Amino acid sequence: MGAEPSQETWGSRLRGHIGWWLGALSAGIGILAFLLTRCESKAPSFGDWKVKANAICEQEAPQITNKIHEATSALKVFNEKSDPTQPELDAMAGKQRNVAAAFSHLVGSWRGLDQPDGHKDDIEKMYSAGQDVSSTTYDMANAIEANEHDFSYWQAQLDSGKQLAVEMQALELDQCEAMIGAPEDWELEAS
Repeated sequence: MGAEPSQETWGSRLRGHIGWWLGALSAGIGILAFLLTRCESKAPSFGDWKVKANAICEQEAPQITNKIHEATSALKVFNEKSDPTQPELDAMAGKQRNVAAAFSHLVGSWRGLDQPDGHKDDIEKMYSAGQDVSSTTYDMANAIEANEHDFSYWQAQLDSGKQLAVEMQALELDQCEAMIGAPEDWELEAS
């Protein structure tokens, strides 16, 4: 009367299994796509991060600028002396260490912020540059204390400060730039 039941059943069964697997696969892909589009990152936006980073700079500015001013003023007096005493060397080194500690504190405050997803490498460069300012300032303090300082320590400090200013400028951190200065503010010729 009709087609053979064993052939029709085998072909129908094969088509049914293929259809079922394709349907299940399509449903799985749909669910996965839905989850991926609905799951949002908990990271802040770059704009929100910038507001918080600038606020930290605004809060830290008085302390850092005062420490830099104290160290710079003391360094000018210190450089006029031909043979400083050890207490004078220790005092100058202490002022440099205060600057270094202030920069370490600033970087630590920045690190406490949640980072936006799209700018992590640039932000890490800024953190690294800030830590370099601290490190070169500690190096200078140690050299002053040992009475082994020379212009190379000052130049290293200027270079690290310039790099920090470059990174802040790249991230458009206006309040931070107002505190640290522009890259060209860190350029100084040896006299």
